[in-house]
Amino acid sequence: MSLSPLLERQLVASAGADGVERLVVAALICRLGRVLLLRRKQADFMGGICELPSGLVEQKETLASALRREVEEETGLVVTGVEAYLGYFNYVSRGGTATRQFNFSVSVADYSFIRLTEHDAFIWTEAGDLERLR
Repeated sequence: MSLSPLLERQLVASAGADGVERLVVAALICRLGRVLLLRRKQADFMGGICELPSGLVEQKETLASALRREVEEETGLVVTGVEAYLGYFNYVSRGGTATRQFNFSVSVADYSFIRLTEHDAFIWTEAGDLERLR
């Protein structure tokens, strides 16, 4: 499955109409009923929090291509499909920019090796464990 160009255009247009200046994508990666979370390095902005693999959509980049790039850059995993659009939330970035994070469920080719580049740890967790990680 892949992300339809029509849905991408609608999501981006809606964000623009709402005055959102910056777009971010995030990937929900599941394996055996568990979700992959990455922990930010302590020295980073919001250091120590656990988050989905995610990152900024660069200029002239589609949401789908940004999703694939960010997952591979942050984890070494290769996205083989975008399974579903899960919704969005808005926030203000550290620099004060209105930001919208689009969340997608994705499938990956192989879970056996995760290579972290921007985070210091990862965890496969069940939904019930999320409260403990706050």
